[in-house]
Amino acid sequence: MGYLQRIAQLVGTALNWALDLLSPWVCPLCGSPTDDVLCEDCRGEIVPILHPLCPCCGLPYPRGVPEHLCRACKDKEYLFLRHRSFGIYEGKLRDAIQRLKYCGERSLVQPLGEMLLSAYRLMDAEADLVIPVPMSKGRLLERGFNQSLLLAHYLSRKTGMPLRGDLLVKVRETPPQASLTASQRRENLKGAFSVRDPGALKGKRVLPVDDVFTTGPTIREASKALLQAGAGEVLEVTVARSL
Repeated sequence: MGYLQRIAQLVGTALNWALDLLSPWVCPLCGSPTDDVLCEDCRGEIVPILHPLCPCCGLPYPRGVPEHLCRACKDKEYLFLRHRSFGIYEGKLRDAIQRLKYCGERSLVQPLGEMLLSAYRLMDAEADLVIPVPMSKGRLLERGFNQSLLLAHYLSRKTGMPLRGDLLVKVRETPPQASLTASQRRENLKGAFSVRDPGALKGKRVLPVDDVFTTGPTIREASKALLQAGAGEVLEVTVARSL
C-alpha cells in the first residue's frame, strides 16, 4: 500500500470514528435515537424498588406498610444475609435483561450494571468477593457467554471488589427454570453447584450476582454450596426480581 493510500485510510478511519461519536445510538428496546445506550423514555419506564420492603430479601411492600420480614424470610427459606434488586422483572427492565441474555445485546451490560451497582449500594453492607452465579458447560457453549459474569465484572470494576468467577461452578445440567413450577425449581437445582477452591472462601462475606431473582432456588442452592465450603456470610444482588 502506497503512502497516499495509507494516509487516506487513516483519514477515513478517523472520520468514521468521529461520526460514530457524533451520531446518536439507537435504543435496543424501542429503536429510537439516543445519546446513551437506553433512550430517556425507556429508562424512565424502569422504576427502582423503594422502601418499604423486607429488610432481608428486599421484597417491596405497598406504600404505607411498615417494614417487616416477609413470610419466606420469617420461615428462613433463604440462606443469604441480605438480598437487593434494582427493580421488578417486568416491562422495559425485563426486555433489557432478555435482550442481553438471549440476543447477546452486550451494550446493555452498562445500564444494567449501573442498576446492579445501585442495588448493591442500597444494601448497606459490604462484601469481600464478587461471585457470578454460573451456568452449566452445555448452556454456556450454547449461549456463548454468561450474562451474570458480565454483570459481576462490571460491578467488580466499579467497586474494586475482587471478582472470582472460577470458584462457584454448576456441576450438572438442569432444565431451564422458567418452564418449571416453584416446587419443581427447588428439586431441579438441588446439589447443582459446587466450589472449586474452598480455602479462598474461608470466613469471607461473598456476593453472588445474578440477573433475576425469582422464587429463590438458584441462589438458595448457590448460597448453600458457598456456606458449606466455608464462606462466612452470603449477600445477594440482582438486577431484577419477580413478584
